[in-house]
Amino acid sequence: MKKAWETKDYELLGTMFPEKLTYYESPFLPPLTEKQKLVDQWKKDLEKQQDIRFDYNILHENQNSCLANWSASFARENGVITLDGVFHFKLDEENRCTYFKQWWVVK
Repeated sequence: MKKAWETKDYELLGTMFPEKLTYYESPFLPPLTEKQKLVDQWKKDLEKQQDIRFDYNILHENQNSCLANWSASFARENGVITLDGVFHFKLDEENRCTYFKQWWVVK
């Protein structure tokens, strides 16, 4: 995800997910359930982001699930935005993300 976000590599992003998935951009919104809709959402979200920096720290992991703290910053026309958040995700047997939920705040 780091490389896909920092380089806006939507093709790489697409390889990380199966066709059907459960992806929560926010725990308070309905999940995206199709890979193409996820890629389209990323394109829309990253369109105005420049100089993207992303980092993470794995808090807990087991065979197919991971919890990680992450931070990101990027420039937009109105200045630099800095985010801090948590990812929870699950992988299938091919290491593709079938379930993803995140929580984040603007610092």
